[in-house]
Amino acid sequence: RNIRQRLPTTSLVNEAKVYGREKEKEEIIELLLNDDLRADDGFSVISINGMGGVGKTTLAQLVYNDDRVQRHFQIKAWTCVSEDFDVFRVTKSILKSIANDQSNNDDDLNLLQEKLKKQLSGNKFLLVLDDVWNKNYNYWSILSCPFGAGAPGSKIVVTTRNLVVAERMGADPVYQLKELSDDDCLCVLTQISLGARDFTRHLSLKEVGEQIVIKCGGLPLACLLYTSDAADDTPC
Repeated sequence: RNIRQRLPTTSLVNEAKVYGREKEKEEIIELLLNDDLRADDGFSVISINGMGGVGKTTLAQLVYNDDRVQRHFQIKAWTCVSEDFDVFRVTKSILKSIANDQSNNDDDLNLLQEKLKKQLSGNKFLLVLDDVWNKNYNYWSILSCPFGAGAPGSKIVVTTRNLVVAERMGADPVYQLKELSDDDCLCVLTQISLGARDFTRHLSLKEVGEQIVIKCGGLPLACLLYTSDAADDTPC
């Protein structure tokens, strides 16, 4: 089995190809639009937690692109943190996203944070920190210094597999994302493998599809990897 390179995530999503997350999407949006959430630092952190492949990033993408969320926040930024929690890189990525300054070549963290603080000052912002792994509180403490300049009601959404990460970042609430139902997983599988919503035109494959879904255990990513592996193993 080939080792797949881990690609950074983006905020873009094809909502028509997402199944079974309507309820979860509405619950997260309700939290984001609630300006009364506890915010000791001037902003509040909402964590989406769950096992790998359950769809944390996809849920964050759905919420991030919702029209209500777009209208509610003056500034939005998406950054993929991943396993290497590089405070300099993440700060620079956030600043580029909100300042539209692609020519920013500052190599001084202090200058970057001062610029970021200025950009956020007085503005209600939404920041998504996707795929956070590192549990070092000091990294988060340094990264979050400029965030307090934002207006009340500012929110940070963090996706992570680890509850300790959520706790270190002061997440409240922590939203535990559950696995998809078998029916929704079956829809994901048919979409990926057949480009359809069901097996209406491929009834002979339905039983095999149902067996695959059982093996995937409610994880959308497992369906994707399973069909990719099947395609890779098929002789040309």
